[in-house]
Amino acid sequence: MGRSRGGRIAVEATRPDTAFVLEVGDSVVLHDGQANAEAPCLRGEAVALVEALSIRAPLPTSAPPAWAQLLSGLAAAFDAPAS
Repeated sequence: MGRSRGGRIAVEATRPDTAFVLEVGDSVVLHDGQANAEAPCLRGEAVALVEALSIRAPLPTSAPPAWAQLLSGLAAAFDAPAS
Protein backbone atom coordinates (compact mmCIF):
# COMPACT_ATOMS: atom_id res chain seq x y z
CA MET A 1 0.00 0.00 0.00
CA GLY A 2 1.27 3.52 -0.79
CA ARG A 3 1.64 6.24 1.76
CA SER A 4 -0.71 9.15 1.69
CA ARG A 5 0.06 12.73 2.53
CA GLY A 6 -0.42 13.90 6.06
CA GLY A 7 -0.98 17.29 7.59
CA ARG A 8 -3.35 19.39 9.61
CA ILE A 9 -6.81 20.56 8.59
CA ALA A 10 -9.21 22.58 10.69
CA VAL A 11 -12.92 23.26 11.17
CA GLU A 12 -14.49 26.40 12.65
CA ALA A 13 -18.27 26.07 12.94
CA THR A 14 -20.98 28.41 14.14
CA ARG A 15 -24.48 27.76 15.53
CA PRO A 16 -23.23 26.05 17.72
CA ASP A 17 -19.73 27.45 17.92
CA THR A 18 -16.93 24.90 17.87
CA ALA A 19 -13.43 24.56 16.48
CA PHE A 20 -11.09 21.62 16.07
CA VAL A 21 -8.05 20.44 14.16
CA LEU A 22 -7.49 17.05 12.56
CA GLU A 23 -3.85 15.99 12.46
CA VAL A 24 -3.49 13.31 9.79
CA GLY A 25 -0.48 11.01 9.64
CA ASP A 26 -0.17 7.27 10.21
CA SER A 27 -3.23 7.85 12.39
CA VAL A 28 -5.69 10.70 12.87
CA VAL A 29 -5.67 12.82 16.02
CA LEU A 30 -8.40 15.31 16.90
CA HIS A 31 -7.37 18.47 18.77
CA ASP A 32 -9.97 20.76 20.33
CA GLY A 33 -9.52 24.45 19.54
CA GLN A 34 -8.52 26.65 16.64
CA ALA A 35 -5.67 25.91 14.24
CA ASN A 36 -2.78 28.09 13.29
CA ALA A 37 -3.16 30.21 10.16
CA GLU A 38 -1.32 27.64 8.00
CA ALA A 39 -3.92 24.86 8.36
CA PRO A 40 -6.63 24.81 5.68
CA CYS A 41 -9.78 25.72 7.59
CA LEU A 42 -13.36 24.85 6.69
CA ARG A 43 -15.71 27.51 8.07
CA GLY A 44 -19.47 27.83 8.20
CA GLU A 45 -22.65 26.95 10.04
CA ALA A 46 -22.39 23.61 11.83
CA VAL A 47 -25.41 22.01 10.13
CA ALA A 48 -24.18 22.97 6.65
CA LEU A 49 -20.71 21.60 7.43
CA VAL A 50 -22.11 18.30 8.76
CA GLU A 51 -24.18 17.93 5.58
CA ALA A 52 -21.12 18.62 3.41
CA LEU A 53 -18.77 16.37 5.39
CA SER A 54 -21.29 13.52 5.21
CA ILE A 55 -21.40 14.00 1.43
CA ARG A 56 -25.10 14.93 1.45
CA ALA A 57 -24.51 18.52 0.33
CA PRO A 58 -21.74 20.36 -1.51
CA LEU A 59 -18.87 21.97 0.35
CA PRO A 60 -19.13 25.74 0.79
CA THR A 61 -17.55 27.61 -2.11
CA SER A 62 -15.05 29.05 0.37
CA ALA A 63 -13.72 25.56 1.23
CA PRO A 64 -9.94 25.24 0.90
CA PRO A 65 -8.70 22.83 -1.82
CA ALA A 66 -7.39 20.43 0.86
CA TRP A 67 -10.95 19.90 2.09
CA ALA A 68 -12.23 19.26 -1.44
CA GLN A 69 -9.48 16.64 -1.88
CA LEU A 70 -10.39 15.02 1.44
CA LEU A 71 -14.08 14.81 0.55
CA SER A 72 -13.25 13.46 -2.89
CA GLY A 73 -11.25 10.67 -1.20
CA LEU A 74 -14.09 9.94 1.22
CA ALA A 75 -16.60 9.82 -1.62
CA ALA A 76 -14.40 7.32 -3.47
CA ALA A 77 -13.87 5.21 -0.34
CA PHE A 78 -17.60 5.03 0.36
CA ASP A 79 -18.63 4.79 -3.32
CA ALA A 80 -20.66 7.98 -3.02
CA PRO A 81 -21.00 10.72 -5.61
CA ALA A 82 -18.70 13.68 -4.95
CA SER A 83 -20.60 16.96 -4.83
